[in-house]
Amino acid sequence: LCQPFPSDIVFVLDNSYSIQKQYFDEGKQYISSLSPNMTIDSNVFEIAVISFSDHAIVEHDFGSISSHVDFAQKISGIILKNRTSEIVQGLNRARYILFKRLHLQRKKFIVILTDGLISTPSQLTISYSSAIPVYALAVGEDVSHFYLEKMTSSMGSVFTTNSDRLWSHILAETFNGICNYCSKSSETDVILAVDISVSMHGHDLLTTIPDIMNKILVKMGDVSNDAQLSLITFDQTVNTQFDFMKVSPENKSLLQRRLSSFTQSNYNVAANISNLLTTVQRVFNQNTNGARHVAKKVLLIISRFTADVDDKISSVSNDMKTKGVEIFTIGLDNNDKSYRTMLSIAPNSLHIWTNGELNVDSVNTFIDFFGYQFMDFNCIF
Repeated sequence: LCQPFPSDIVFVLDNSYSIQKQYFDEGKQYISSLSPNMTIDSNVFEIAVISFSDHAIVEHDFGSISSHVDFAQKISGIILKNRTSEIVQGLNRARYILFKRLHLQRKKFIVILTDGLISTPSQLTISYSSAIPVYALAVGEDVSHFYLEKMTSSMGSVFTTNSDRLWSHILAETFNGICNYCSKSSETDVILAVDISVSMHGHDLLTTIPDIMNKILVKMGDVSNDAQLSLITFDQTVNTQFDFMKVSPENKSLLQRRLSSFTQSNYNVAANISNLLTTVQRVFNQNTNGARHVAKKVLLIISRFTADVDDKISSVSNDMKTKGVEIFTIGLDNNDKSYRTMLSIAPNSLHIWTNGELNVDSVNTFIDFFGYQFMDFNCIF
C-alpha cells in the first residue's frame, strides 16, 4: 500500500533560442538530480523525454531509459537550438505519447522545462492540466510566469530550481495519503525590502509599491497561517522598519498601515544592494527580532535596480541561497541595466517589471506564484 503508485512522467525540454545555454544546462542538471530518487522501472516510474523548439521531437520514449544514470546521460545529450519556441507542440506531443498508454493503470505527469516565452501565444488556449497534471520548471534569463500559469492552470504548479518542491509534489501525487510520507509546513519568515533611494519615483513609493504590498499581505493571509513578515527599507544604508510580525487577522490592520506608504531618502545616493543582502543575511540569523531558526526564509526586493552590478552582489546572494534563503525581485524599471542587476541577485527566480498599472496582470500572477513559496512541502520515504 505504501509504495509509489506506478507512474509515467514525460519531461518536456524547451531547447529554443530564448532559454540560453547557461539556464538550459541548469535546468537539465536539476532534472537529472531528481532521478536518483526515482526507481525507474515498469513497476514504479517510467520516463520519456521530449524536446521542442520550432517542432517537437521524442528524444527518448517510454521503455528506453533504464536507470537514473542512463537518464542523466540522455538528458545531458540534448542540445540547445537557435530556433523559435512552439510550446504547444511540445505539450501536444507529450499528451499524445501518454494517451497511447491510457490502457495502463498508471498515473501520468508532464514536467515542462521552459521560460514560457511562446512564439505563438494565441495557440495556448487549452488548459493542459485538466486531464494530465502539468508541472512547469521555470528556467531562463527572462521568464513569463503569465504563460506558465496558462499552461499549468495554477501558479502552485510552477517551480524553480532553487528548491526540491517539484519532486515533493510528484511524490505526494503518487503515494496513498494514509502513508503520511509527505508533510506541509507554512512556517515562513518573509523580509520585504523596499528601495527608497533617489532613483525611486514618487509614484513608486506612494502608490505602486503600497498597492503591491497590500496584494502580498492578502495573499499571505490566504495561503499561510504561520507566516511572519518584516519590513526593511534601504538606500546606501539599511533600516529595519519593523521586526518579524505574524500575519494574522489580528495584525492585518496594523500591517496594512505600516505598508501603506514609503518616504524617499533625503540623501542623493544610489541604493547599495550588497549592503542590503549582507544585512538581510544577518537579520535572518538573529534571535532577538522574532526570526525562527527552522522557518523557511524568503526575501523579496522591490527596486528600480539602477545600481551597478559588482562581484559582491553575486557572491552574497549565492551564499544566501546555499543557506536556504529564497530570493525574489520586483523591478520597477525595464531597461537592460536594471534587468542585469536583477539577474545577478536572483538568477533562478521569476522576475517582473511594472510601470504603474501597465503590467498589473503580470504583477498579480507573480504574487500568486510568490504566495505558494510560503508553503514548504517535503516527502520522505
